[in-house]
Amino acid sequence: MPLSRLLPAALLVAVGLSPAGAADLHRIDRSMKDEPKYSTAEPRYCLLAFGPEARTTVWLVRDGDVLHVYASPDGKSPKVWRQVRLNGVFEIGDVWEDENTCHKKLRWAPNNRRSPVTVLIGGKRQMAGTDRHGKLEFTATAEAAPVIHFNGPLTMDLYREQEPFLAGSTNEMTAVVGTPGIGAGTFALVFCDSCPPKAWPEALIEFPTR
Repeated sequence: MPLSRLLPAALLVAVGLSPAGAADLHRIDRSMKDEPKYSTAEPRYCLLAFGPEARTTVWLVRDGDVLHVYASPDGKSPKVWRQVRLNGVFEIGDVWEDENTCHKKLRWAPNNRRSPVTVLIGGKRQMAGTDRHGKLEFTATAEAAPVIHFNGPLTMDLYREQEPFLAGSTNEMTAVVGTPGIGAGTFALVFCDSCPPKAWPEALIEFPTR
């Protein structure tokens, strides 16, 4: 049915909703022990959480061309600090969710315009860095650090802010599947090759009357 006027639209299929059983990321313990001495005056912080209940956390602290990583080396030992140097990207490597679950090739590309943080979860890529709220930015304090939740409960969202639907025009709607975090650019989306073939989402659109 053609529309005679510009109308607001709402995507009602799980978009922007927290997934069932989602962990409360605001309650994550943000404490760190024995922070290293930084070479720059303003280190920048980001917190990664892993697993359905976000029980495993990894701190990333950028210090110029060095990234300080605070994580358990094997999923059962206490967390320790290590350094990764910038070589185009920060190749952080493997990260342990627990002593039996290891995720591969964690990396951060700060010079990429999308600033993506990517990791292989069960061999499938999951990425955060840009979403409909903006671009990922590390912060000046640990308390305000963005939180990215990898390998968490999945939901749907829009990839970017939706353009209004206009009568007689064609609008593109890009939906993504992943796990929401805290802060702009923290929606951890799964790549299309992680989804079943032909598993296309359906959108239900409501156009309010005058």
